[in-house]
Amino acid sequence: MKKLFLLIAALIPAALVSAQSMYIYQGNVATMVNADLTGDMTYSNTALTVRGLQFPLSTIDSIAFSDNHVNIDSVVVKYVGTTAKVFVPIEILPYLTITANDAHVSIVSSQMDGNEIKYALTGTSTDGSFYEYSDYKSTLYLNNITLNNTKGGAIDIDDGKRVEIDVPDGTINSLTDCAAGTQKACFYIKGHAEFKGGGTINLVGKTSHAYKSNEYTEFKTSFGTMNITAAANDAMHISQYFKMNGGSINISGAIADGIQVDTTSNKTDEFNGQMFLNAGNVSISLNGDGAAGLKCDSLFTCTGGTYNITMNGKNSDGVTTNVANINDATSSPIFTIHQNGGYLVVDGDKKKSSCFKTDANMYFHAGTINAYPDANAKAKGIKVGGNYYYTSKAKTNIVPEVTGQMIAIAQ
Repeated sequence: MKKLFLLIAALIPAALVSAQSMYIYQGNVATMVNADLTGDMTYSNTALTVRGLQFPLSTIDSIAFSDNHVNIDSVVVKYVGTTAKVFVPIEILPYLTITANDAHVSIVSSQMDGNEIKYALTGTSTDGSFYEYSDYKSTLYLNNITLNNTKGGAIDIDDGKRVEIDVPDGTINSLTDCAAGTQKACFYIKGHAEFKGGGTINLVGKTSHAYKSNEYTEFKTSFGTMNITAAANDAMHISQYFKMNGGSINISGAIADGIQVDTTSNKTDEFNGQMFLNAGNVSISLNGDGAAGLKCDSLFTCTGGTYNITMNGKNSDGVTTNVANINDATSSPIFTIHQNGGYLVVDGDKKKSSCFKTDANMYFHAGTINAYPDANAKAKGIKVGGNYYYTSKAKTNIVPEVTGQMIAIAQ
């Protein structure tokens, strides 16, 4: 066997002459080497050495050649059924610890000379997942990936730094987790999540949230669509802040809130507990009691976009926040909120539903709020816990119920 391998190895330099890259297959991992960067390779009875890295002969399944050029900073994970293959450039192999059991892939990375590592997921798995751990920035490409994990979450990024999620135009990516698991979400990111690209992400969260980040999440202007058709808890649960600069979000089937933003434990975090809606389209339909379509702990700022919210649960709110600031800095925002839910009696008090509610002041400088509370359910339209400041550019079809004063502001 060793003699046969050495005979084949002797032919490798000749094969590389007409190829752009070489692939060394070891189980579920394939190491990729660009032909022009192989340098001097050595062979022995025990190992093949390429660029100073030894590949024991006993672990090599095969060696193949390709016309493709290898991106030296990008890892590709290809899923097929219940298996996955991880393709790694030899340049970053020393920085990675890869575990691939069937279609469950785990990658732990160390610092790569200050450069971030990119991960691309593609293919379909009936029982697969992807986990990545790092203390450094990373990029995740979702390139027509379908993952259904029967054991836990579909994607778990444990980073703590900026994590860019690139969803290329035209791609459709679907993630589903297991029921009765211990995972925090179907798609979980520990870090600063920034989404871009015009593709589509479909999420189903069977244990808890469909999507969760423990720090801010931002949708860039280029972002496409996120569809959430089921969540055993909040559809999107975000800590620190959420910023939407474009794209579309469609939520249905969540048991709790649609999009919730809470404060982090570090009270000095920038924009802690805030939601910024600057552009895009949001459609939410929820049936849960005590749920909210859009909810944040601190300041709710909207400068553009369209928002269609339907609430059917008792003691539910279309939008609920501490302070609201709605203006047309980006465009003229439009809210259409249908509140069909009734009230719940809690400790002898009636907890009524509302279309739009603030605990403190509301600043309505421009845009439109069309609120449709169900009178038979004794729901509220716009309920302001403080003062209501408004201008002539602010349009609404209903008179707000205000605890403080209604104050007109000249344009």
